[in-house]
Amino acid sequence: MKKFTELVFKFRKTIIVVTVLVTLFLGYSAKNLKIDSDPMKSLPKTDSAVKLFDYIGEKYGGSYMAVIALETDDIFNKETIEKLNYLTNQFKLVDGISYVTSLSNVADIKNTGDGIEVGKLIDEYNLPKTTQELTKLKNYTLSKDMYRGGLVSYDSKVTLIVCRLSEGIDKIVAVKKLKEIVLRANLREKVYYCGIPFQQIDNTVLIMHDLKFLVPIVAILIVFTLFFSFGNLRGVVFPLLSVLISVIWTLGSMSLLKAPMTIIGNIIPIILMAVGTASSIHIISKYDEDTSRYGNTGEAVKTAFSEVGIRVILTALTIVLGFCSFVFGSYLTMIRDFGIFTALGVLFSLIISVTFIPSILSFITVKKEPSEHSLDDLHKTGNKKNMTTRLMDSVGTFVLKNEKIIVASSVIFILVGFIGMAKIEKKPGVNMVDYFKPDHPIPVTERMMKSKFGGSTPVQVLVKGDIQNPYVLKEMKLFEKYLQSLQNVRNPQSIENLIEESSDAMGEGKIIPDSREKISNLWFFLEGQDVLSQLVNPDKTEGIIQATANSSDSQVSDDIINKIDGYIAKRGENIIVVNLSKIPKLAKETPEQARRRFDK
Repeated sequence: MKKFTELVFKFRKTIIVVTVLVTLFLGYSAKNLKIDSDPMKSLPKTDSAVKLFDYIGEKYGGSYMAVIALETDDIFNKETIEKLNYLTNQFKLVDGISYVTSLSNVADIKNTGDGIEVGKLIDEYNLPKTTQELTKLKNYTLSKDMYRGGLVSYDSKVTLIVCRLSEGIDKIVAVKKLKEIVLRANLREKVYYCGIPFQQIDNTVLIMHDLKFLVPIVAILIVFTLFFSFGNLRGVVFPLLSVLISVIWTLGSMSLLKAPMTIIGNIIPIILMAVGTASSIHIISKYDEDTSRYGNTGEAVKTAFSEVGIRVILTALTIVLGFCSFVFGSYLTMIRDFGIFTALGVLFSLIISVTFIPSILSFITVKKEPSEHSLDDLHKTGNKKNMTTRLMDSVGTFVLKNEKIIVASSVIFILVGFIGMAKIEKKPGVNMVDYFKPDHPIPVTERMMKSKFGGSTPVQVLVKGDIQNPYVLKEMKLFEKYLQSLQNVRNPQSIENLIEESSDAMGEGKIIPDSREKISNLWFFLEGQDVLSQLVNPDKTEGIIQATANSSDSQVSDDIINKIDGYIAKRGENIIVVNLSKIPKLAKETPEQARRRFDK
């Protein structure tokens, strides 16, 4: 340690210059640090659920939905329908929006008398205006399972505009444009924003709010504690300076390594400020102790740093290794990143404390306290002891006088702790919505969606096989009925529903035709509709069953997945892979594995 100290003092000017330059560079780099509050990013790309989620997004126009809900006394009024049509058309023009679906452009299958016709529910060039036209539209819409409970609530007070986001785009930018369009429309209806992309905006705002609010509070508390402990300016400035530099270095490193700030990573600066001062505190404490006795002589300062250096290094490395455990012990990438960069920040704090801080201190002059004192001087010197020293003197005296009582009490507390640990109840599920205040827009929107539409958490089921095969379509129908029977799942829909609607329009009832030829004939009328590419791939070898869960609670998600797994195992064929998002919890097979099992 003495050799290291010699090197530090030999190159102290170089160390100061290099530290300042590195800090300026990394501080400038930190301005490009991105905030990513997407919960999907918590899972590694190699996770089978993520692979399936990305696969569905790539093949079916995107996995992320941004939903805008309009609420009024009755959405079937002239002004609301006009605004709905305006918003739908404007949303289509936003870069990154692959599909927009609302009552104003949704496909409608009906019998014209001369045959089947697939058109739009509402003619955007001839919107209903009169009370009679609006009432007719309302009655017809609410009579259709395709719309009721999916795009319009049962009480006709809320309607949805569903925007599907393309893969690989900046979701935050896209949904901000959607919000801007809504604001420019000056709606009299109450507006709700639902879906992960909109939640990301709120989470980003919360992350910035936490940083702006917590960092100053932590800084003030640290300043107060340091001044209380040291009673001088250098005891406050240098520990705070070391941790400030380490935070800048850490954030700059995150930016350079393209590691975003996440909903967990936003506490890294706070933790570094809390634990990163330890190294500097040890050094400043020893420095004050030795220089007050011997003055700021070169040898005295070197001796002080040599003696305390190994303790400082061991203390910091222990903390670093502790945070490194997150790297090896967590499956979630945001937890691992948190461990990596917090450990890196503590390491930066150590480097700064044993190089930069001693280099700065070596230029400071500290007067040696007199060695001989009169009675008056001794009394004054005793009073100069800072509050921390006097407090610790009192604590030490108490401990030495009551060591047996303290040991016995500690044993009792440990036993009580073990008993308490055994009684801790594990929370049955984790619901991100619960992390927000009840009046925050996110839980308010979730409650509305649950009340009016049975939930907002998307459930997507990938089905492999010949989608024009009656047997496959009937299996899909059976699976939808099973989903509908689950307590927490609502509104399952797929290409099977469109085939049934087409069959009904042909006058044969809501059934799946028994022959492939009849299905092909019905399919002909659906060709070219936007909704088709969201439900079936071009080769008609796989399709999607879409539904919603009424809760984003992890226990609810696990329960749905387990029940679906049980259904698949019982059927033994056909319905293959389940993907439950907002955050996919489980996927049993990749699309390639599913294809091998299901190809007929």
